[in-house]
Amino acid sequence: MILGNNIPGRLINRYSERFQVKIALIITILASGALWLSSLCNAGLWVVVALILVFVIMNGVLLTLSTAIIMNLSDKNAGSASAMVGLSQNAFGSVASPLVGALGTGYAPMAGIIFITNLMALGLMGRKKA
Repeated sequence: MILGNNIPGRLINRYSERFQVKIALIITILASGALWLSSLCNAGLWVVVALILVFVIMNGVLLTLSTAIIMNLSDKNAGSASAMVGLSQNAFGSVASPLVGALGTGYAPMAGIIFITNLMALGLMGRKKA
């Protein structure tokens, strides 16, 4: 995750924050889809570890960039904006965690939830600003 946190800073002079988020979401969607498929075909441990590593690195990229984008949107009340970011992260986590547990054992439910939530996030990225 630390590696992922450092990637946006090195790319910011070439690519915008929003573009980097879109690419990171696409990579995460592909990795979680591959992780889900690997659960169906009983792929080896190294495949699973590699795909989870990709997800963790991209998670670092996404957390860094999404926080930066949101904080840049609020000129006033930065503390409130930061609190809302933290609250939303915890709220989504508190919904996703029991959902993954309810869907079964193994890593397929986790991969499915990651796939769906990142697909929804990519869809939200395409929306125009109000």
